[in-house]
Formats: sequence, structure tokens, C-alpha cells
Amino acid sequence: MTPLKNNKKNETIAEKYRLDNIDQLLIRHLAEYPECTIQDLAALIRYSKTGTRKRLDKPALRKALSEIQQSTDEKLKRVSHTAIKRLTELIASGDERIALDACKTVLGLNSSRNAGSEGVTTARVIYEVQFGRDGRLFSQMSLNDGPKIDKGD
Repeated sequence: MTPLKNNKKNETIAEKYRLDNIDQLLIRHLAEYPECTIQDLAALIRYSKTGTRKRLDKPALRKALSEIQQSTDEKLKRVSHTAIKRLTELIASGDERIALDACKTVLGLNSSRNAGSEGVTTARVIYEVQFGRDGRLFSQMSLNDGPKIDKGD
């Protein structure tokens, strides 16, 4: 699975928007650290603050970020039903430790949403969905990279 493929021409977002390695690094770090300042981003990619700001203002980069976010939102919606169903099953588990862990997970997710820190949790999920756990840039990913999604009900 590679979420960064355009279905029409089977091209990556990097190809579609003609993003170079610096643009891809910016996207990667924005996904991993959404609260990052421009100065922090510049330091992460070893680029000037002014250059980083200019790149973030590029229409192509903005469109690519928007498409990645939309793709991620769609994927999270598709798998959320399966996750909720599975957590519900685990809560009803005969094993008290498993049931307790599932309850803690649900309560933790709910409290993070209510506390307004959903962005950090979601950002980590977005990072792993878009880049895989090993952090390779999406132009270097193959069709089999990224997390596996259970297609069950």
C-alpha cells in the first residue's frame, strides 16, 4: 500500500507536484512534528529560515500537503470502524488484563480528544501511514510499504 499514489497516472505526489528532496523533507517533518516552528523546520532540514518559509509558501507544496491530509483522513475513517469494533471485542474479553488495557486505550484516546491534543496523536498516525515506520521519503517507497490495513468489517 502506498497512500501517495495518484490513481489516474499511478504517479507519486512528489512526481505530480514536482517536489524535490527539500520539499519532501519539509512534508515529512511537518507530518512528524506538526507544531514545529519555521525555525525548527529549517534546522531539521538544514536549510535557511527564509528558504524554508519560501518553500512552505509554494502552491505545489501546499497542494501536496492538502492531498496528503485528505488521503490520510480518508484512510483513518475507513479503518476507524474496524478499530472500534476490535477494541469493543477486547473490552468484552474474558482475560481481565486484555480488557483493562483495551479500556485504558479507549479512555486515553477519548481524553486526548477532549483535551485538544488530538493533533499530536493524529500527526503520528499520519506520519506512519504516509512514510512507513522506517521514515523513508515517499518517493522512495514501494507499493508494499506502510502499515497493513485489515479489510474486515
